[in-house]
Order: sequence, then structure tokens, then C-alpha cells
Amino acid sequence: MNETEIKTFGFCAYLGPLWLLGLFGEYKTSRWLRFHLNQGACLFIAEMMAAVLVVGGAALLKLIPVAGDIISAVFAWLFGAAAVGCALYLSVYGMMGVNSGKKRQLPIIGGFSVIEY
Repeated sequence: MNETEIKTFGFCAYLGPLWLLGLFGEYKTSRWLRFHLNQGACLFIAEMMAAVLVVGGAALLKLIPVAGDIISAVFAWLFGAAAVGCALYLSVYGMMGVNSGKKRQLPIIGGFSVIEY
């Protein structure tokens, strides 16, 4: 695996489920790539957890009589936008680390380990 391919897989690690591409490739040859795959996996898990919380919270708020639909829509819009904004920020932050060739942990979620590196 050459350096360009490793860097490409590093970028893919921060694009949702595309981190799996590097996992199924020859990721074991590069400790640097394993680090970024781990960060991407943690980010993807956090994104899925945020989506479940937003959808679940909105569904629960819909149960409120009379104003539940409006409250649910506002909740889903506000917290959904916040979750997307955070995910976008963390993705760009991770990609900047890939571009610089450094191993920078993502804020808040970067300390977790899903893939051994």
C-alpha cells in the first residue's frame, strides 16, 4: 500500500461509514492509518448515537397533547442541526490531521478506542 492510498483511506475514515473501506483494506500495514480509522469509527458511532437521541427525543415529544407536534419539530430541527454541525466540525478537524500527516485526537470522542492501533 503506497502513501497516497493510505492518505486516501485516512480521508475516507472521517466520512461516515466509509471508514470501513480502510478497515477491509490492508490497514494493518500502517499504524498511522489504524489511528485515523479508529478516530473515524468513534466519530461514526457518536453520529449514530446522536441520531438515535434526536429521533427518539422528537418521538417522545410528539406524545405531548396539543403542542407536541410543534415542540417535536423545533427540538428535532435545533438538536439535529447541532449534531450535524458538530459532526461536520469533527470530520474537518480529522481530515486536517490526515492532510498534515499528524495523529491528532478528535475533541471529546478521540480518547476512545474501537480499533487497536
